[in-house]
Amino acid sequence: MSQPAFEIINSILEIWKIAIQSIMFLVLWAAVFGGKKGKKDSIMGVLFIFANLGLGMLPFAVWVRYGVSAFGIMGYVWIYYKKQIGKAFFVILAFYNLHCLGYLMASSIYEKVMSIIMKSIDFRQDSYLQEMNRCIIVGMFCLVFSYSVLFVAMTLILYRIMKNVTIMVWHDVILLSILNFVGNMITRIISGLLAVKIDNGFFILFDEKPDLLWKIPLIAVFIFAGETALIYFWQRNQLLLSERQKHFVEEQQVKAMKKRLEEAENFYGSIRKVRHEMKNHMANIKGLAEVGQYVR
Repeated sequence: MSQPAFEIINSILEIWKIAIQSIMFLVLWAAVFGGKKGKKDSIMGVLFIFANLGLGMLPFAVWVRYGVSAFGIMGYVWIYYKKQIGKAFFVILAFYNLHCLGYLMASSIYEKVMSIIMKSIDFRQDSYLQEMNRCIIVGMFCLVFSYSVLFVAMTLILYRIMKNVTIMVWHDVILLSILNFVGNMITRIISGLLAVKIDNGFFILFDEKPDLLWKIPLIAVFIFAGETALIYFWQRNQLLLSERQKHFVEEQQVKAMKKRLEEAENFYGSIRKVRHEMKNHMANIKGLAEVGQYVR
């Protein structure tokens, strides 16, 4: 494979990855802000995708695109959803966490594929550079494809769980973001250890510790399972609190109705008592009138 073809395919894979990331972020956004859908959100969603694609084509570091996107999202929420900053913060951290976990699991697949296909390269041939490019593209395709599948799967799972989110205060955001933060930090640490330059060459983590090829994805799965379980039980707790509050309101309403009924019963009892006394009084007057006794 020639160098120009290698660069074109690599650019296509990068665009593919950015498009998947942008769409999955909007899926998470729809899960948390589902009740706020509108024309302006749809327009901003399209602009968000194209803005990320445009930034991805510029010679910036990846963190620059993430930072600009996060800044724009928080600004948009501040303008249109002033009371929902916590939700936006949670969505951003959840997105980064899923991205990191997907990258961790896909990296193991990439390393395994590369270790297999690199054995087929004969470095004594004149065309070994073209073969090297071909192998790298195959590995990159496996990386981006597995990353996309894992990212989409995890996002859709969270979407199913979070689609009924209504209120999320800051202490809820902090609670639900703990494992998101942990996932981000673990990914940064492992990414920094994948290939470390030393005096005599490079330290390749998976070459020195091949058992990490399955342990690291397992860690990522556990972090995602923990985050999913945390969100699920938080949702259940919110539902129980809502039901308890609803029951409390209904109980107060029943007590108020009973009190009004008692007051009404006392009122009508007093009226009946007055009517009974008036009836007896009128009977006495009638009896006196019949016997001609008009003065006592």
